Amino acid sequence: PREPAEAPAEYAAAIATLRPDLSAVIGELAAHYLRLRYDGIPTATDTQRFARRVRQLRVPPAPAPG
Repeated sequence: PREPAEAPAEYAAAIATLRPDLSAVIGELAAHYLRLRYDGIPTATDTQRFARRVRQLRVPPAPAPG
Protein backbone atom coordinates (compact mmCIF):
# COMPACT_ATOMS: atom_id res chain seq x y z
CA PRO A 1 0.00 0.00 0.00
CA ARG A 2 1.01 3.59 -0.60
CA GLU A 3 2.42 5.47 2.36
CA PRO A 4 0.40 8.55 3.38
CA ALA A 5 3.18 11.00 2.45
CA GLU A 6 4.25 9.11 -0.69
CA ALA A 7 3.71 11.07 -3.89
CA PRO A 8 2.18 9.33 -6.93
CA ALA A 9 5.49 9.32 -8.82
CA GLU A 10 7.30 7.87 -5.79
CA TYR A 11 4.66 5.17 -5.44
CA ALA A 12 4.95 4.30 -9.13
CA ALA A 13 8.73 4.02 -8.73
CA ALA A 14 8.29 1.74 -5.70
CA ILE A 15 5.94 -0.50 -7.67
CA ALA A 16 8.39 -0.59 -10.58
CA THR A 17 11.12 -1.76 -8.22
CA LEU A 18 8.95 -4.63 -6.96
CA ARG A 19 7.24 -5.39 -10.28
CA PRO A 20 9.39 -4.36 -13.25
CA ASP A 21 6.82 -6.03 -15.52
CA LEU A 22 4.31 -3.33 -14.49
CA SER A 23 6.72 -0.41 -14.70
CA ALA A 24 5.53 1.04 -18.01
CA VAL A 25 1.80 0.85 -17.37
CA ILE A 26 2.03 2.13 -13.79
CA GLY A 27 4.35 4.93 -14.87
CA GLU A 28 1.88 5.98 -17.57
CA LEU A 29 -1.04 5.92 -15.14
CA ALA A 30 0.88 7.95 -12.56
CA ALA A 31 1.88 10.53 -15.19
CA HIS A 32 -1.71 10.75 -16.43
CA TYR A 33 -2.98 11.20 -12.86
CA LEU A 34 -0.44 13.95 -12.20
CA ARG A 35 -1.52 15.81 -15.34
CA LEU A 36 -5.18 15.53 -14.31
CA ARG A 37 -4.48 16.62 -10.75
CA TYR A 38 -2.02 19.45 -11.26
CA ASP A 39 -2.18 20.79 -14.84
CA GLY A 40 -5.28 22.91 -14.46
CA ILE A 41 -8.86 21.88 -14.96
CA PRO A 42 -9.05 18.52 -16.74
CA THR A 43 -11.55 17.94 -19.49
CA ALA A 44 -14.27 15.35 -19.07
CA THR A 45 -12.67 13.37 -21.87
CA ASP A 46 -9.29 13.26 -20.10
CA THR A 47 -10.92 12.20 -16.85
CA GLN A 48 -12.98 9.51 -18.56
CA ARG A 49 -9.92 8.22 -20.42
CA PHE A 50 -8.00 7.90 -17.16
CA ALA A 51 -10.91 6.16 -15.42
CA ARG A 52 -11.26 3.73 -18.32
CA ARG A 53 -7.53 2.89 -18.24
CA VAL A 54 -7.70 2.23 -14.50
CA ARG A 55 -10.78 0.00 -14.90
CA GLN A 56 -9.08 -1.93 -17.69
CA LEU A 57 -5.88 -2.48 -15.72
CA ARG A 58 -5.30 -6.16 -15.09
CA VAL A 59 -2.43 -7.04 -12.80
CA PRO A 60 -1.14 -10.55 -13.38
CA PRO A 61 0.29 -12.52 -10.48
CA ALA A 62 3.87 -11.67 -9.65
CA PRO A 63 6.43 -13.81 -11.47
CA ALA A 64 7.94 -16.58 -9.38
CA PRO A 65 11.22 -15.54 -7.73
CA GLY A 66 14.38 -16.88 -9.15
